[in-house]
Amino acid sequence: MSLTGTAREGFGMTEEALYWKATFEPPQRVYYRKLQEVRREEDWITINGMFFNAGKSLNHKLMRLLKRLRLLYALQPTSPR
Repeated sequence: MSLTGTAREGFGMTEEALYWKATFEPPQRVYYRKLQEVRREEDWITINGMFFNAGKSLNHKLMRLLKRLRLLYALQPTSPR
């Protein structure tokens, strides 16, 4: 999903990971099974220490979802990937 319609910045979610690109930042990826920390900063969030910003409302919703995914994956036995 491109936030600006240019496909130069935005984010996408798949079954296994969250991918994003922010202005002036390199592309990022985090696998849900490797989520360690999701933290709200001022108007953005950090995911495993990496900057993420999709707007105040989406940031809040995504932060809640990622925290739930982190708990879900923590309860599952590790798979050999």
